Amino acid sequence: MKVSIQFKNAEEFQELLERAVTLLEQLQETLQRIHEFEPEFNIDAKELVKRFEKSLIDSMSQSYKYL
Repeated sequence: MKVSIQFKNAEEFQELLERAVTLLEQLQETLQRIHEFEPEFNIDAKELVKRFEKSLIDSMSQSYKYL
């Protein structure tokens, strides 16, 4: 998935990064809860979050070039 985002300033970019971190933390907590209630529903939350973080960092790196 490709996302193109333009930022007015570095502060707006920082706010977006902070929001992304919060969403990642919430995703990890949700996946852990799912695993607690449905252990047979095998989700590797750490691997999923790691992949998402890498994708986010890659996207942000590309966007940061245009600031």
